[in-house]
Amino acid sequence: MIGLLLREDIVTRTLALLCALAGSASGLAGCQYKEEQLWEECCILMVHTDETSSSAGRNAILELGGRGVFHDDGRRAGKSPEEARRQEQKVEGELQSFLDGSTGTRPEDYFTGLGMACRSVGSPKTVQCDADLGIWIRCDKWRFVPFGHVPVPKELRQPVPALLHVGVTLSGSKVLDIYSRVAAVPGGRLCHR
Repeated sequence: MIGLLLREDIVTRTLALLCALAGSASGLAGCQYKEEQLWEECCILMVHTDETSSSAGRNAILELGGRGVFHDDGRRAGKSPEEARRQEQKVEGELQSFLDGSTGTRPEDYFTGLGMACRSVGSPKTVQCDADLGIWIRCDKWRFVPFGHVPVPKELRQPVPALLHVGVTLSGSKVLDIYSRVAAVPGGRLCHR
């Protein structure tokens, strides 16, 4: 019994030592980088916002185009074709529920109800709906470091104001495309120099 207790004590102390070393390493992981080197790392953007008091329409638009990762120039990072199709099918399901519950409405009425502006493009059945939302973005790195992370430049460590452009292209009640892009506010910047 004493041998078992001793073995458990050694294991506990070893784990505590390993945790202390890992914590120290993570705290120092970014210390070797100079400010210039921080800008050389590949930067990504993510929408950073608390939408608890926002309208249902704004939240729905953010779900359409604000979730995921954006490149440092504001372009949306690519989704796999399967992910894109699942999102389109989800939106088509919500759109169909809206149409079933509201006789005499058009598919674009669902998106205008969210606060998007819609217009015909090309053929009479093809409609494009767009919205621009003021948001906050957070800058981060693609690079993974096992203990801690490579920090972003000092001036980008707090959320940055930006604009999110979200669009949906429809043909009847079929979703052809969902797209989004982040842009800097006038006088502002994204994660690149």
